[in-house]
Amino acid sequence: MQRPLGNSTDRWQRILSFDDNVLSEIHRDSSATLLGLLTVFAAMAASGLGGFLWWVVEGNPGKLDFFLESTIMGTLIATGLFFVWAGLVGASAGQLGRQEVLAATVRTISYASFPFAVSFFIFIPGLEYPITLLAVALLVISTTLATRVSLGLSFGRALGSNLIGFFLWALILTQLMEPGGYFAPAIFVWGAFA
Repeated sequence: MQRPLGNSTDRWQRILSFDDNVLSEIHRDSSATLLGLLTVFAAMAASGLGGFLWWVVEGNPGKLDFFLESTIMGTLIATGLFFVWAGLVGASAGQLGRQEVLAATVRTISYASFPFAVSFFIFIPGLEYPITLLAVALLVISTTLATRVSLGLSFGRALGSNLIGFFLWALILTQLMEPGGYFAPAIFVWGAFA
């Protein structure tokens, strides 16, 4: 019998290769729900930590306040909003009344957030912008594939459903980044100063 974490490690690797089969497995595996939820938290935490390291490398003041606001609170807020995003995907495809399908959709999209962890590397001087673009592109592509697999939609419909949640997620997190209150992780942090 394979251990759940070992199984998840394999699944995360397969998600990075955009393997549709792993998304189908996750969609059917109700025991993967908790690790799916933890995957979102880990990806957002990696992003938050990258943003904090960027703050330190840039020599900005108020490191403890920034760590508490952006890394801790920003991670929690981004994670919560991600689940709103995933729920909107299910709702836009008419799955609200079907609890099992909605749960499977959220679980699959949650696992698909894993590539966003690449945003951790935004602290590397001069690479903030390319890493931000890469992280966002990987996140949108992987969650769109998860939407397509979960709901059996064409790529175009999956992309449309997914972008509704993504834009809401990004809009709210962008609004939470203002001097004196940085409540979003990495990719939103350096953008507040660009």
